Amino acid sequence: MAYTHNPQAFPVPEYREFSRGDNDLGMTLRDYFAGQALQGICAYMRDNGVPFANSQEINEAAELAYSVANAMLEARKTT
Repeated sequence: MAYTHNPQAFPVPEYREFSRGDNDLGMTLRDYFAGQALQGICAYMRDNGVPFANSQEINEAAELAYSVANAMLEARKTT
């Protein structure tokens, strides 16, 4: 799903030169939100004694984190 309003998490002026010489402006706000959500998901699982048992569970946690991030981007539209 593409988001029409998914700005950079840590914007910089357009004229700033990047050391790598490309146009990579870093992570998007969606990626930042997902990372923050994933930290909470992992902490919750740890505190409740639920370790990641396999790669499928890790993938599910990542998908949940992006679902939270998507909801946060949608909520920004209404505030």
